[in-house]
Amino acid sequence: MKTAFKKLVFGFYLCTAFCAAAASAWAKDAVVAAVATPLSPPNPIIIQNGAQYSQGTYAIGTIQLFYTVQGYQFPAGNFGYFTLDLSIQGGKATPPTNYPLTLSLKQTGSANLDVVPVTDGFNVDSVNWHGSTKVNINIPALVATNPSFQVDGSELVANLQLVTPNRSNLDTVTTIQVHLLLAHPTDCLKAYSFITNNDNTAQIGSIQVSKKVNNGQVSSDPQNPHYIVVVTNTCSVAQCVDTRFGINSDFQLKGAQAVKTFSSNSLIDTLSDLSSFFDGDPVASPKGVSMCLTAPATTLCGSGGIPVIAGQSFLVKADITIKSNASFPPPAQYSGFDALLLDGGSTGNCTVPGSLNSVADPNPISTELNAQCVSGSGKVSCAP
Repeated sequence: MKTAFKKLVFGFYLCTAFCAAAASAWAKDAVVAAVATPLSPPNPIIIQNGAQYSQGTYAIGTIQLFYTVQGYQFPAGNFGYFTLDLSIQGGKATPPTNYPLTLSLKQTGSANLDVVPVTDGFNVDSVNWHGSTKVNINIPALVATNPSFQVDGSELVANLQLVTPNRSNLDTVTTIQVHLLLAHPTDCLKAYSFITNNDNTAQIGSIQVSKKVNNGQVSSDPQNPHYIVVVTNTCSVAQCVDTRFGINSDFQLKGAQAVKTFSSNSLIDTLSDLSSFFDGDPVASPKGVSMCLTAPATTLCGSGGIPVIAGQSFLVKADITIKSNASFPPPAQYSGFDALLLDGGSTGNCTVPGSLNSVADPNPISTELNAQCVSGSGKVSCAP
């Protein structure tokens, strides 16, 4: 973020010094270019350099638009657009401008960013002419996925040049320059996952698995562990999230209300914090057996999602048990206990994949569970 700001400031002073020379006294007729509304996104920093007016010519050497893109990479495809207004400012009479003539808009320089006018050619018939066009800003897919452009402070630049035929005697002194600056978000949502014992007093690093001789059912010790996901908000403002989690295929949710959510008015980031929280007998919000949690749009979460207030924590607790027909002998380690934190409302009630929340760290998260095969009296031997 700091790198992006330094580049913006450096570009401003460099172009201020360079572009001021664009004005010339007693100039010919000239094309006046200006960025107008509508713009999307609506909030670029717009810098106009050069002399505002000199002996009949409105001579802006460069119009720069600076956009800050919050994310870990540039989004591929259409980023937005701006509106470009064009008109003619009269200058000296000799030599006369040869109207009518064609005014073209052409991109020059790097192809890392595309600026594409909806109308790229105009028929200019007199000094009273006026034209306007929407200009799309597009990011090539190869640029968006290129790691060299995913570094904090990376910049994409595109130049749009005004072009007239030779000997037309019409000045085209303005270049429209678009800058996209990548600023990595601050990771302020902290995510944690735990597998705990029956009463949430200890984290389970391993689980004992056995199989009965008489009925062939697989069981475990502890019998009813919990998979817990904690989202802690260290941001200064509330964050809205959807949470999707998964469990290992040898396990299943236990009970009709196996999934419950909780809210804590404190920051939970250790097992000790987690145990203390559950010792207080917190109020649970039952979620049935849903493994993807979201909420409708609200005033706080305009697009939907579960609000996590600044300085507080959101918890998901899933009661799980090993399947009676789980594979046996067990693997050395069970994986697949994972979770994704998604932008609030981006899952469409969990019917679409959703977008990873860019301020959550780590995201996704996962936990592994070591397995110990138990054999002996009344149990199937672990030996092959």
